Amino acid sequence: MATSTETFAVLNISSSLRSRFDSGAYRIRACVGSKQAGEDSQRVDVHPYEEAQGVQRLLDMPGYDVATLVDKSGKSSAHVYTRLSLLQLVPSIAEAFSAERITASHANLLARLPQETQAEAFEQCWRKDWQDKEPHLLPAKHLSAWIQDNLYLALADAPFDKEDPTLIPPQELASLAPAAADTTRLCLLT
Repeated sequence: MATSTETFAVLNISSSLRSRFDSGAYRIRACVGSKQAGEDSQRVDVHPYEEAQGVQRLLDMPGYDVATLVDKSGKSSAHVYTRLSLLQLVPSIAEAFSAERITASHANLLARLPQETQAEAFEQCWRKDWQDKEPHLLPAKHLSAWIQDNLYLALADAPFDKEDPTLIPPQELASLAPAAADTTRLCLLT
């Protein structure tokens, strides 16, 4: 029997592994061994976009939900939802991500955007300097800053009165948890 330090779960949904299972179903496999480092060197990492597709396929199967995946894989629910958000990428960006032309950080930032603005934001991932023959990928922090400056509406520029008490009716505000109500009011007033 393996100890908890010897056991780790890996969400393994690679399309190359599908043929190994007679039923064609995707599995969550627990890797058990004496040393995690040894296992890591033998394991083929699954691309995050492939993992997202596999997670979605699992969720489409009866008996699977996010809580089940979290329990069986050892991944956090935030990890599962972050992977699922990658499926919101428009096909051309998903292809660029799968081909590793952009990083997971870039893909996560782009996936949060409405699909109508993803292509415009994707163009901001690249810069061609005077001495470059080809554009090079900028760090994700540059994309994040561009999104913040160009796509998000600053609350100060909002076209409504931030002090308006009817933004959140009192009955809805009271139904929120006290901490959430305080946070919501602070967000609306700042």
